[in-house]
Amino acid sequence: METLDPPVTDTDTEQPIDDPAPRQRRAGGRRSRRQAGRRRAQKAARRAKRLQRLASVIAAVGVGVALVVIGSVLLDREPTETPTTAEEGPTAVAAVTDGSAALLVRTSPWTPSGDSTGTRAVGISLLANDAEAGASVIFLPSDLLVEIPGVGLDRLGLAQQYGGTDLTVATVENALGIELAGGLAIDDRRLGRMLDRMGGATVDVDQQLVERSDDGTGVLAFEVGEQHLPGPRLSQLWSFQQRGETELDTYSRQQTVLEAVLPLLADDGIRDEVLADDVGGIDTDLDPSAVSNLLDGLGNAMADGQLTFHLLPVTPLGTADEQLATSYQMRSGDVDDLILQQLPGAIPEGGGAEAVPIQVLNGVGVPGVGQRVDAALEGLGFRIVLSDNAPDFDHAVTQIVIYEETAAMVAAAEQVRAAMGVGTILVSRQPQSVVDLTIVVGADFTGGDDRVPSGL
Repeated sequence: METLDPPVTDTDTEQPIDDPAPRQRRAGGRRSRRQAGRRRAQKAARRAKRLQRLASVIAAVGVGVALVVIGSVLLDREPTETPTTAEEGPTAVAAVTDGSAALLVRTSPWTPSGDSTGTRAVGISLLANDAEAGASVIFLPSDLLVEIPGVGLDRLGLAQQYGGTDLTVATVENALGIELAGGLAIDDRRLGRMLDRMGGATVDVDQQLVERSDDGTGVLAFEVGEQHLPGPRLSQLWSFQQRGETELDTYSRQQTVLEAVLPLLADDGIRDEVLADDVGGIDTDLDPSAVSNLLDGLGNAMADGQLTFHLLPVTPLGTADEQLATSYQMRSGDVDDLILQQLPGAIPEGGGAEAVPIQVLNGVGVPGVGQRVDAALEGLGFRIVLSDNAPDFDHAVTQIVIYEETAAMVAAAEQVRAAMGVGTILVSRQPQSVVDLTIVVGADFTGGDDRVPSGL
């Protein structure tokens, strides 16, 4: 068994501010679904603008952020009579048949103003049983800054608020260049009940854990040493974060719980009991047998000492923005190496580092456009690395912009147009180093629809 990799830090980067205060939302009156959706879109846009101020910080540690403004530098390109075949552009992504990988998302209640209670992600982990690399668990910080399709640069954990587990899975797939079987979402309360079905588990807590109030007084939450915990207490330990700790500090405890729980799930009877009654309360589109097989593989690997634990290589970012006080960016080269080593079966042909980086700009002001584009291009070897609003929202026709008039890029643009069913291909004279293709979504793609997509 391999222990959790320590977090990677950068001495030239400001350290994150500990224990950021949660954003408070005031309750409001009832509003129509359309008004609520527009308000959420406006809040997401404002947050994205605020996050753009982090560009200078990110650039200082090696990440470039760019926004392509579509203007007079573009040249119209008419469709060819015989569209270039997809084989000449990005290779269509092959279905993942090697191994199994899914995203585990632990959630907690979240109540935005004026809307019904939703959920937010408080813990995100990749569970993998790869046929080539074996079984592994990769912890992903919920405060990781990534491109969320249709939202822009934001924290990974907020994808759950914006669009549920499907959007969280799509965000991780885009960020890491992989294809997952699906997502598994469960809140801490249901997780506790599920773990209780197996009779709890014995864990070895390596330090005294204290839960402190705002006035500084503390209550002992967990003693040091080996102890048997029922399901609700296991769930509490899994997510426990002491005052002054960052999210990265909690991963050793998460590993401790998984090391105790997973071997028990190698037993068919226990696993069937845990997953009884609608997959044990897990919210997932995966077939119950697929969930069982994944947990069986992880459980047996843990029992045999073959399961490895990893923290996605990240660097903390420091910022004066109180609401963004603790955030992280990926160390791209190290992340690519980790994915190649631990999840080779989840890297589709034409995906990973080979995927064509694209930008999606919302030219109509319709919420959820990025998600629609992401769904349309699924499996075609494209990767959304930037998304934002266009300078205006009166684009009637979708523009597909390339920056090199090569056969490969023309073929890629034709493939995008075929997948979306609309669009005019344009060639920009302005070079672009961050993306190879930009899509400015027009009303021809949305059909003039201003309804809020399901889940947003």
